[in-house]
Amino acid sequence: MTRRVLLALLEVRGGALVWCAVLLALPLLLPVAAIADLLSAQRRANEEREVLSQTEARCPRRHAVALYGAYRCAACGLTSERSGFQACPHCATVAAAIGCPCGLPVRNPLWRPEEA
Repeated sequence: MTRRVLLALLEVRGGALVWCAVLLALPLLLPVAAIADLLSAQRRANEEREVLSQTEARCPRRHAVALYGAYRCAACGLTSERSGFQACPHCATVAAAIGCPCGLPVRNPLWRPEEA
């Protein structure tokens, strides 16, 4: 979107004046972007803390699944005692879901496809 705005500004008569205005406004926009990134990181940390403090989750059939226990990492095979939604201490892989005894998966709210 920013690129489209800049290209539209270039088409305006007096492009040099527009570029000067853009370059003067840029230092004002960078702190706003940095604050937005900081708030996003803080929101993600709060979400992670909340999810990892839970003791159980529910499968789609509403069965209670204990979140803390011995979990085996599907990527490296390490078995460790931790939250099922927590990253593996050996390879840092985060599971997309953990299994319920009924066979249905319990989705991990912390899993992001871009991290896979």
